[in-house]
Amino acid sequence: MDISRKTFILTILGLILLRILLVVLVMNNIPFTGMTAGGFRPTFTESYQPDELQYFKLTEGLIAGRSEKLVPNIGASLIFAPFIYFTGASLPDELAKSVFIFEAFILFSLALILVALIAEKLFNSRKLAVISVALFSVYPWVLLLIFNLAGYKNAIPAFHYQLWIFILSDYLSAFLVYLGFFLIFKWFKNIFESLAINWQELIIIAVVSGAAILTRMGNFWLILIIFSTFLYFSQFKKAALYGFFLGLAYLPQLIFNIAAFGAPWAFGYRDPLVGASTSSIPLAQCDFLFRL
Repeated sequence: MDISRKTFILTILGLILLRILLVVLVMNNIPFTGMTAGGFRPTFTESYQPDELQYFKLTEGLIAGRSEKLVPNIGASLIFAPFIYFTGASLPDELAKSVFIFEAFILFSLALILVALIAEKLFNSRKLAVISVALFSVYPWVLLLIFNLAGYKNAIPAFHYQLWIFILSDYLSAFLVYLGFFLIFKWFKNIFESLAINWQELIIIAVVSGAAILTRMGNFWLILIIFSTFLYFSQFKKAALYGFFLGLAYLPQLIFNIAAFGAPWAFGYRDPLVGASTSSIPLAQCDFLFRL
């Protein structure tokens, strides 16, 4: 017998509060993992600090209208830009607190809700959905226990990474993928099976999946799944429209690539000199795309 909708909602809210409490305990070094700066920064050993610096410099460049020749895509930096702008942060450590609060508390809570809704659709069971959310909430602590028992030397950095607390694109990327799958499940019949073109839903799916690759190019597999599903149902016109709106969503990255790397399809991961230098090509002609 499944649980009621009310019990389902209350349990998910309870698990969100539990996750927040667990993170607050980590901020107070319970268990001890070397958190500093009032609990908002880990003690960096084998760390993600160099990657954070890349995202920070890229975001600073977008705010100033410069095309910094760096590895990351611009999606996460578009989200980080308001935090730097309003806090006046000049170093990653100065940005850490606001990003920590946004990612660990707000973004992860929304991700938990998406996981609950996706699991409910997949399993057709609220009870199994609750179990999925519970596992997703506490798995970093389970991993920490396993890593410590195994004597893994980077157990603590790996644990911190799972908490959604760093200035990285990984967490926004994960959230957008969850959101994309939720929308696919929610609108499957209207988008893929119906002969009618549901413009609003089609555009939203295209924008969300476009934002996913704008954040991390590795999310291109989500695009392939959506295109393949359109083709499976012989929805060729919808596939073309989806591709058009997807291209519009990804257009800011293509413009940035031209300014920073000289070609729309060139990007940081393919440039052997990235990290050794930055580009000073102005983005004045397209800075409207980056104003937040």
